[in-house]
Amino acid sequence: MDTEIDLFRRFDNIKNRYIESRSDEQNNCGLMLEKLLGSTGADFNIPDFYDIEIKAIGMYPNPTLTLFSAHLYGDEIFPVQGISQKYGHPDKDFPEHNVILVKLDVKYYHQDSINKNYFYKLSIDEVNKKIFVNIYDNHFKLIDNTIHWDFDDLKEMLERKLSKLAIFRVSRTIRKGVYYYKYIDMKLYRLRSFNCFINLIKQGKITANIQTGVYKSGYRQGKFVDHGTSFKMYLKNVELLFEQIDLP
Repeated sequence: MDTEIDLFRRFDNIKNRYIESRSDEQNNCGLMLEKLLGSTGADFNIPDFYDIEIKAIGMYPNPTLTLFSAHLYGDEIFPVQGISQKYGHPDKDFPEHNVILVKLDVKYYHQDSINKNYFYKLSIDEVNKKIFVNIYDNHFKLIDNTIHWDFDDLKEMLERKLSKLAIFRVSRTIRKGVYYYKYIDMKLYRLRSFNCFINLIKQGKITANIQTGVYKSGYRQGKFVDHGTSFKMYLKNVELLFEQIDLP
């Protein structure tokens, strides 16, 4: 059976009714939706439902869409940990580790959420087919541009993960301390091209972020963790990267 029709039929069985969350986490609507639809994706590197990636978006003003995560390369074995230690801020519970949370785009300089001594900005190298993370001091002098993504890696990840995309709008309510989700509608999209992706980064319509931290509990408590570098865009711009597919 065509995967698009199969997904639509499964969604038809759960839509427009509040369903009790299977977790006490308030942002569990995406994982819950994947389970309700019978997700086939076993990890974050492949689509959730056969060849279709599933995204659940809350009913918020101007929501963002996380596209995918991709590893950065650099001079060090763990380049993100390296820049986090050099330019981040001490974790409040484990100050021996520096952590970082920063937005990245090509148009503006951005600062870490706490350490205001450095600025970050993306630059695109068309000749060598790389996107660099440039780091500047507080006088906007470039001090580090050693980490980057390769075009080939980004293209492979984008086309593998997001050749087709299903977006579901979600409403949430809470009753007696229990979360309930209502999946309202579904729109299906097809990726336009990798060139569109790069052009949207150039326009500042696709951004990235770097986030690191420290495990707060469990057997890895006190250990550094790289939460990944993710590419994002506002949902209102989704049709700049994807074209909508008519549902049956």
